[in-house]
Amino acid sequence: MGEVPLTDEIIYRSDVPPTTKSQNLLVFFITGNPGLIEYYRYFLSLLYSLLQDLSFTPLNSKENVRLNVCVRGTSLANFNVTEQQSRHALCNLEQQISHIEDALDAAVLGQKGGQRADSPLRIVMIGHSVGAYILLEVLRRRKERLQSSAGGKIEGKVIGGICLFPTVTHIAESPSGKKFSRVVSLVTGMSAAPARTTAAFIKSQLGIRQALYLANDEMRTITSDNWDDELWGIASERQQGAEATKLFFYFGQNDHWVAGNTRDELVAARAFAGKDGDERKPVMEIDQSGIPHGFCICKCRRSGPVRAWLTTDSTQRPSSKKGGGVYKNDG
Repeated sequence: MGEVPLTDEIIYRSDVPPTTKSQNLLVFFITGNPGLIEYYRYFLSLLYSLLQDLSFTPLNSKENVRLNVCVRGTSLANFNVTEQQSRHALCNLEQQISHIEDALDAAVLGQKGGQRADSPLRIVMIGHSVGAYILLEVLRRRKERLQSSAGGKIEGKVIGGICLFPTVTHIAESPSGKKFSRVVSLVTGMSAAPARTTAAFIKSQLGIRQALYLANDEMRTITSDNWDDELWGIASERQQGAEATKLFFYFGQNDHWVAGNTRDELVAARAFAGKDGDERKPVMEIDQSGIPHGFCICKCRRSGPVRAWLTTDSTQRPSSKKGGGVYKNDG
């Protein structure tokens, strides 16, 4: 069998029979930098294979429901491995956030066309590295659009956000932030598939310049935690009845793109700890199995933590440090 053609968008979609009771779920992936979705093909295909036969039991129901899953991701702007024309100018972090906002809206509209009227679309976003920062910004802006009278109706409901090896605060204080060696390190230690992606990327019109330009903007932009309490799940009395987006953070134990002290400060300030009032706070875990920050380009391609968060019982937030997930796995 020949090689799969390189693309700037990856879509895996299940086909649940119309006679089957189902729930539509869009899993939308946001890359790190370099923003090449092809680096994540194996991970996304593995995740899809684990989710496509998943079923769950909704709260106050005894009937199993199949998940009608679409796993989808797109490259960041100007990160092209195809003949598609890049933008004429380099894109900073703010422009990448807008690019992903538009891509998510397009993905939601595409998914809506095939969904059943009695099964509204639910969305789980996954972000890797700076993609986690973009995820939080997209989530914040969607909330603002929902609260704005001029925002109009927004299709789909974001029920979960999963941040893998997130660089969401003070990236310049990390070991690699100080060295600024991200792009240089990409040319070593790759297996065949990531190397093929990198080779195509290097040939693209703006590729390397765009990666460096974005990384430089990350150093300036990703500093303090500027998100409000509502995003972090610290709800006011007025908001207690609302269904909040569940956030999950998976940090590396020795992540060269995340300073240990800033990670620990964020966990101490924002993480679910099993105390009263913590019910909506993010679940934050630190890897204990040696998974590297660049898991997508090495032999360590595990999706266990992501699947666990998607399949854990979500009808309650237990008192353990793990908290609850998005769906309960009854399959």
